Amino acid sequence: MKRLTDIICQLGKRQLALRGLDEGVDSIDRGNYVELVHVLRKYDHKLNVHLENSTLLTGLSKRIQNDLTDSISDVILTEIKREVSSAAFVAVMVDEMTNIRSQSQLSIVLRYATSDSEIQEQFLGFSDVSADRTASALAERVTDCVVQYDFGSKIVAQTYDGRRVLQDFNFNFLLSVFRDLFSATTFLFDMLQAKSNSKRPQRKRLINYRVNDCVLTFLKSPFLSLNTAYGQHFNFPRLRSELSVFNFNKDLNIQNESQLLLHLKPTNIDSALRQLTKLCELIVTIPASSASVERSFSALKRIKTYARNSQGEGRMSRLSLLSSEKKLLEHIRNNEGFYDHVNNNFAAKDRRIDLFFK
Repeated sequence: MKRLTDIICQLGKRQLALRGLDEGVDSIDRGNYVELVHVLRKYDHKLNVHLENSTLLTGLSKRIQNDLTDSISDVILTEIKREVSSAAFVAVMVDEMTNIRSQSQLSIVLRYATSDSEIQEQFLGFSDVSADRTASALAERVTDCVVQYDFGSKIVAQTYDGRRVLQDFNFNFLLSVFRDLFSATTFLFDMLQAKSNSKRPQRKRLINYRVNDCVLTFLKSPFLSLNTAYGQHFNFPRLRSELSVFNFNKDLNIQNESQLLLHLKPTNIDSALRQLTKLCELIVTIPASSASVERSFSALKRIKTYARNSQGEGRMSRLSLLSSEKKLLEHIRNNEGFYDHVNNNFAAKDRRIDLFFK
């Protein structure tokens, strides 16, 4: 089973078709999966003996290929769920496209920071929304995902086709600044266009006053907006104190929140600056775009082509998962127990024979 699992993983990562048009014994082209198994058997004595002597489970049937693909995908999704459960915040990215068969495919990607301070954007799969593309139907799909992965209390941002749906304190801050500054520039424009300059000094002072008031007010705005949007996640008196401690240290050469987060976790400073660490995790979790969702569409176009347009919805989504999450797949393949988990999922599939040892 380990050898068959590795073949599925390699083909899935490379976005190659598993099946052939005719996988019979007399066919000269039985598909990539079966052909690779027969190539490998020439150099693997155990696999060769298994294929020669097995009468119940050779591992070459279409059903076995599908079950192995499903089992590997389930292990990947289980690992994503484990990472999401330990993340402080989660962002949801959703987009939709039409595939080669004119079916609307909804893609969902989760963004979060792991316990190792790595930013992850993990693809969960495609779902067919051709029957109902209304806002309520799409919202129901997203809600089902939230319930399945249990991160309802951790959502801090959502993106839909490149648009962010969140109460972003930086975004609100800039909107407020632009609103008041642009209103002040109206006076400046009128002053410059006026024929008489008699009122210019007075208007200039007025502009300066308004700009200064604007700046002084907005120095406090980020905390106000943060409290409004994410107040339930923070202890603000402690956060102010931790920010003061951090700003006092001038020796740190840190350019952004990601670098700060990578500095806090390995040095175990995060245990002393918990609120600052949480703030960094919040900022890095908020996505700037939905590019990861677009990348899943690129994978879909290479997997479901004119020559491969008969594959079902579930199989297409599983193959897209193996392709999009090849980095995570390689990571968990190196962990102990990966093949055991795949085998347990495979054995639990509904079939005529019981594969569990009793």
